[in-house]
Amino acid sequence: SAIDSGVKKIVDALKSAGLYDNSIIIFSTDNGGAATGSSNYPLKGSKEQVYEGGVRGVGFVHSPLIENKGVAAEGLMYITDWLATLMHLAGLEHILPPDLDSLNMWPAISYGRKSPRNEIILNLDQ
Repeated sequence: SAIDSGVKKIVDALKSAGLYDNSIIIFSTDNGGAATGSSNYPLKGSKEQVYEGGVRGVGFVHSPLIENKGVAAEGLMYITDWLATLMHLAGLEHILPPDLDSLNMWPAISYGRKSPRNEIILNLDQ
């Protein structure tokens, strides 16, 4: 498929430039599929709904830095957690504000450990 060949080109370019061994390739979604023209089955709901079909998403991380290859992380992760995770990998986690709603997910992604996140706020009534 087109995405497979596109990712292969990216990986080949990283390898040619000598950057692959320190690279992380992330595919992430923000939430469920649209209400029309897509299916979130077996989950109920769709984009902009607070059902699982509207808030759950899939992601994929590929990197030579991953310790336990083939790990499927099943725990909670929120989109904001990418910040703490990537800052940790860059050695810059110490500059993040302590009250930031962002958790380092690298131990869950790389080692298959339990997610440090135990809740996600899905909706605020204002």
